[in-house]
Amino acid sequence: MVRCNTWKPAALVLLALLILGAPLQAQTVTITHLQYLPHGDGWKAYVEEMAEEFMRLHPDVKIAFIAAGSADYRDKMYVMAAAGTPADVTELTLSGATMAWEGYFLDLLPFVEKDPDVSLDMWPQPVVDGFTLDGMLWSLPADLAVWMNWYNADLFAEAGLLNPNELGEGWTWDAMVDAAKKLTVRDAEGNVLRYGIDRAHQYWQYGLVVTQSGGSFFDRPILPTESRMNSLEVKNALKFVADLFLVHQVTAPYGASNLSHYYFWTGRSAIDITDNPGIIGAYLKDVDFNWDVARPVAGPGGPGTNFTVGGFQIGAGTRHPDVAWEWVKFLTARSESVERFVALTGRLPSLLGVHDRYLDLVDHAPPSWWLMFEVAGAPTTIPTIVTQVPNTGYRNTIMPAVLRGERDPYSALDEAHALTQAAFDEFYGRK
Repeated sequence: MVRCNTWKPAALVLLALLILGAPLQAQTVTITHLQYLPHGDGWKAYVEEMAEEFMRLHPDVKIAFIAAGSADYRDKMYVMAAAGTPADVTELTLSGATMAWEGYFLDLLPFVEKDPDVSLDMWPQPVVDGFTLDGMLWSLPADLAVWMNWYNADLFAEAGLLNPNELGEGWTWDAMVDAAKKLTVRDAEGNVLRYGIDRAHQYWQYGLVVTQSGGSFFDRPILPTESRMNSLEVKNALKFVADLFLVHQVTAPYGASNLSHYYFWTGRSAIDITDNPGIIGAYLKDVDFNWDVARPVAGPGGPGTNFTVGGFQIGAGTRHPDVAWEWVKFLTARSESVERFVALTGRLPSLLGVHDRYLDLVDHAPPSWWLMFEVAGAPTTIPTIVTQVPNTGYRNTIMPAVLRGERDPYSALDEAHALTQAAFDEFYGRK
């Protein structure tokens, strides 16, 4: 009887409020957003500024941030998920494909299909493909980093050479080697004052030369299952890079102690074939020479290149998938948001509708800035390699000896292929 007397007044009050149409206080939904600090201060400022705006538009939602660095980000994801308090939203790059494979993210394709404000053609196709794993869209993209060619326009002009953009489709491996030879300068004693090409070893490490040769290290770039390192295209690619060091001598020797002396932004290298647009704000904004960006150099397989992309994911264990979707969409698919992202970070945006605003939003943009977006959507632009299989890095283990002339590139790659394939076979339980 006592229990009945205590609940009746409360029930009557609730009934009266409903009848009178009095508003009831909505329950606040908290979205836990795990920030990745290595993205930088601009990225961090962006998501926090957008959170304030999002919460003003949605008073019943709170965005709660937890920050982590590169060393503990994934561990924190694992711990939070195991504790039953998973992150609702994360901000990984293509490397997060390994966690998508493990089942840590929701498939966003059903959200896209039912949302009239979002469609996959809002982003370049290679970017969408990079975030798609076995038909699952595990992230929406934010920034875009595509490896391009950069050149010192003053040095090309002084040497009376056509620069990469003037050559257009004529900017090929042969043309690059020819230019690099003429742009490498030595004094009377043979000391190098300037190299034609900067850090050519990264041309191999990043796989750019392999893409341009028409080959591939593996059967696919994202979560590969087999090695392709013994293919003729890959072998020719390594031979081409080795010749830059040993035959043409147009790049600093591998492992040189003074390598940083010849970085492109010092003005002591004429061509940079191994960097993405991140160097614009970091290194090129205050240089004392004229420079520009160009399409990747064309090898036998065309002017191929690689890209990576950062984005936002929804944790598979979220209790608020629809709210998390609205937050991720707000960060990536809203033009006003992405324009602010570009202004704060200086990064290339993935969202196609913002590409033509890049010049207005970023200081120190290169004269041929639109080429970066053109290349990003090219069919010869592929994702960087992401593998969950350990002991598959033999392609780089054999590189130092090859670039020093101590090993033949062809036999070295036969060995790297055998060891790598054995690692894949062990991981996948193949005999």
